[in-house]
Amino acid sequence: MHIRYIIIVLILLTIIPSKSDAITNKKIENPYVEKQSHSNLIICGIEINKEDTRIYFKYKRNNNVDWINFSGNTYLVTTKGQDYRRYKVKESKGIPLSPNKHYFSMAENSVSFCLIFPNIDDNIDYINLYEDVEGGFKFYKIKLYSRIKEHYNQFYYNDYKYEYDATHFREKDWCRSIQNAII
Repeated sequence: MHIRYIIIVLILLTIIPSKSDAITNKKIENPYVEKQSHSNLIICGIEINKEDTRIYFKYKRNNNVDWINFSGNTYLVTTKGQDYRRYKVKESKGIPLSPNKHYFSMAENSVSFCLIFPNIDDNIDYINLYEDVEGGFKFYKIKLYSRIKEHYNQFYYNDYKYEYDATHFREKDWCRSIQNAII
């Protein structure tokens, strides 16, 4: 009789995936960012899966800027209680990591790109993102969850700041399909 229970338990343990084996696939569109260093770079989306964490951006060119790149020392930080973790960028799609540069053509006013980091824990509430160079981009408290009072976000278009409530603003205009366009 006990052997039967042991066999059933062993079968169940092999069938039911553990938390570490569970496939995480979390997508956040136009996440709320509490504070950022540059108004012409926005985060359009974040995707967290078993392999990596992808952050999708849209950069609006300033008139005096001819090129863009991201530092290979860019990193994101997760904090959960006393647990502080730092994840360095693995690769970039859409623009190069330094020292290489993406040069804008005369007609090009913006560029969409993706930074890829190692996988982060799927129960993190927010992350910070730092480009570790002087004058680099910084994003503070990027929310990875949804609460109605925190659905407000902003974006810039033709130097005009728009603010909207993401629960009512479903069409993401120029961020709508960046994830698919980059990959």
